Amino acid sequence: MLTYTDRISDIEHIIYYPRPKNAPPLPRIEEIQIPEKLKITSFTELTEKGAKMAPIEFKLPDPEDLALIMYTSGTTSLPKAVMINHRMLVSSIKSITTFFDNLDVDVDNMTMASFLPLSHIYGYVFNILLFINGTKIGFATPFTLLNSSPAHVPGQVGDLRLIKPDFFVVVPLILERFQKEIYAQLNRRGFLAAPLFTYFMEYKNRWIDRGYRTPIIDRIICQKIKEQFGGKISMMGVGGAALHTSIEKFTRAALDIQITNGFGCTETCGGVYVKGPADLTLGTVGIPSDKVYGKLVDWDEGGYTVQDKPNQRGEIVIGGDMVAAGYYEMPEETKESFYRDENGIQWFYTGDIGEINPKTGQMKIIDRKKDLAKLANGEYVSLGKIETGLRSSRYVENICICTEMFSNDLVALITPNRKLVKELAKSLNKNQLSHPERCQDEEIITIVHASIKETGQKAGLKSKEIPTRIHLCPEEWTPDNNLLTAAYKLKRKNVYQFYDKEIRQMFNSIANK
Repeated sequence: MLTYTDRISDIEHIIYYPRPKNAPPLPRIEEIQIPEKLKITSFTELTEKGAKMAPIEFKLPDPEDLALIMYTSGTTSLPKAVMINHRMLVSSIKSITTFFDNLDVDVDNMTMASFLPLSHIYGYVFNILLFINGTKIGFATPFTLLNSSPAHVPGQVGDLRLIKPDFFVVVPLILERFQKEIYAQLNRRGFLAAPLFTYFMEYKNRWIDRGYRTPIIDRIICQKIKEQFGGKISMMGVGGAALHTSIEKFTRAALDIQITNGFGCTETCGGVYVKGPADLTLGTVGIPSDKVYGKLVDWDEGGYTVQDKPNQRGEIVIGGDMVAAGYYEMPEETKESFYRDENGIQWFYTGDIGEINPKTGQMKIIDRKKDLAKLANGEYVSLGKIETGLRSSRYVENICICTEMFSNDLVALITPNRKLVKELAKSLNKNQLSHPERCQDEEIITIVHASIKETGQKAGLKSKEIPTRIHLCPEEWTPDNNLLTAAYKLKRKNVYQFYDKEIRQMFNSIANK
């Protein structure tokens, strides 16, 4: 390292670990000139010096002291700095602990796979809990999670196969990719493989709903699929975005696991609604966590009210000790989103639209205020709902629906599945095309668009909700190029800006048809 100090000018102090006494001697090297400003200390010297120092009085933080500032994902606007205090962190950790205690799960002896970044509130809080319990954590990346992941190198083993987790938390996008990859593998095995697999998964789901297991299918089919996740996984937590019921059913059946689904955000210091693994209802995020208050308020513009029948609908408002005090140096935004009631409870307007089952108290996320777009004829469409429905198309890796204030049509930006589009080009005798060329090929675009329309119809979308034009984007959307958040949610504003030219071209072609 000393040979590089002239290139790393900021280094002032190096602390090194002495070699063990029984270690073989290192080869002699010529003496290196050590810069005067550089101080070198062994770890032994450092600990001896520390032992001689006077004890430092440590003052425990107060519950209301600021613990950290964490930024929101910035999916539709600039990220906001959320002020999180120690009370919020402890309340969030206690809530998760209570959840696992109720499951009678031995967290201490489990292995967890962690790929949510520490800039994601749930990844941050959950890792603190795991450290407290001494749980083994294997850190991974979404790009190499599975052998089918985008950045996986042939011959190498996916992260989950190495970590062999018992449990991990995942965002829906990863599960959508997993489902598509399974069916892509099946389609390559012949025309009967995929329909047979679908039949067995539907059969298994019917028995799951009745509370029974399917040991033969589990042993012959599910265990082979589970091996892609390390072979030991028994439970999975899903959050960060809406989980489509078809993806939830597929995942629980194909992997033979229990799924916990939840809802929360940075402003609530993580999950505030949770659905336990014993809850077999689909499409909900469960009930409020321990010591969390939840309610709905009318959103007249979107047509959602607490008077709706058969279930109340409206904007979700969360209260309790886990709710932040506000945004750092943003008093107006804080006033709009937070308030404290006469009982001293802090509340936050989430911007998400929910529906409560009056019999069970379960919450279902049905929309998001910022995802609602107004067409030229005054009708509203839910961009998030449309994207969730169309993302199940086999050719779609990710999708962003776009509107234009003077148009009644929708257009879509799509990052296609590279493997399947390459196979499609091969079937059309267009092997010579590069990936960017495949994304511009009219015949390929037409076939992908037809698949989008078919998927939309199967998802129950209205004709006005199916995009009239599509553009295949050759670029990957990642957090690195600022088109996705750290939790792999769409940064809509950034995507619109990046593809402004392509969006305008699609709407111009509609206007001139």
